[in-house]
Amino acid sequence: LKSLLCEIAELRVMVHGSSVSTRNRGGVGGRRHHLVSDPWNEKDEDPNSQASPIAFVELLKACAMKKDLHEGVRLHAHILEHHGLLQKSPHIATTLISMYAKCGAITKARQLFWELPVRDVVSWNALIAGYAQQGQPHEVFNLFER
Repeated sequence: LKSLLCEIAELRVMVHGSSVSTRNRGGVGGRRHHLVSDPWNEKDEDPNSQASPIAFVELLKACAMKKDLHEGVRLHAHILEHHGLLQKSPHIATTLISMYAKCGAITKARQLFWELPVRDVVSWNALIAGYAQQGQPHEVFNLFER
């Protein structure tokens, strides 16, 4: 997973560049912050150095692009265990649905979809696209019969 973090580090720098550069100019609370944080760095007491929901979304997208289900599952477990972000961020939940579908775990994608407290057009689209990508367009119609 560390190699995956390294591969998208440049993207994370771009995504967080403006906020990090602002913090790094003067620091917050007299401390300077890491440019690219490690979301698994649980010993770091500075909450500003923890990965943001955007970073987890980008990590999940990288897993989907690489079709790396193993790392995606590990990341999902980490999000559930340490951050509670799944309940706080519908964007993370939708990205998880998309990641599982793109990695061929459409059953898991469907399970996550039905567990969402609110299913919006974005989450519906992620699951519908997943079925299409997996060559199961007939399953889309089954969704509407529920």
